[in-house]
Amino acid sequence: MAVVDLKLIRRHSYAEGRQFGDVGAYEQVDALLTFAVDPSDEANKDIVDLRLLVTMRVEFVSLPISRW
Repeated sequence: MAVVDLKLIRRHSYAEGRQFGDVGAYEQVDALLTFAVDPSDEANKDIVDLRLLVTMRVEFVSLPISRW
């Protein structure tokens, strides 16, 4: 799968800037990643019915499970 586009939506402190040991604070990056799947690529042979599709759009959404 090839990345076609990456759109940065927002960058901000994770967990309100809380420090995590020696590592320090983390940053949360919210983005939209678009990628393409080549139906003729051998690596994609196990994707069911991929050859029948004209176009394909896949979205992954990750939401925080808790707030600090």
